[in-house]
Amino acid sequence: MATLHVDKYPLHRDLFNISEDDIEGEKFEGWKESAVYDVSATVVLQVDTTNVSSQEYSIAPNISFLSTNQAIVNIYRHWREGPMPFQTFQSEYAQREMALERYVDQLASKLNNARMQAGLPGSWYINYSLNERKIEVHKPA
Repeated sequence: MATLHVDKYPLHRDLFNISEDDIEGEKFEGWKESAVYDVSATVVLQVDTTNVSSQEYSIAPNISFLSTNQAIVNIYRHWREGPMPFQTFQSEYAQREMALERYVDQLASKLNNARMQAGLPGSWYINYSLNERKIEVHKPA
């Protein structure tokens, strides 16, 4: 198994060119031709206040508080792809990331609209420093 770490703003990178250099760990023979990929993706939406409206809670019931002045929504996705060639995986991964980006953008928009309707200050935004991607590369069964 090898692990691919995507550190640089995962929602805003050239997703079709994941570098082989990003893959850490012991590589097994033939992994570029056929491997299984386990992907975990976390995106964090944040607003710099703990004053959250009931409408926001109805949109995102998993709102939690990071500190005394920050509310967050953790968006977690996990999927498994393969066996497939690395090049095919890159295209599949890019499609999943684009779908995740659309979902996050729509959620942020809904949350911000609810804040405006409630007359609350501040806006929800993506906290890139808390985002994470982990991709495990396994031998096919």
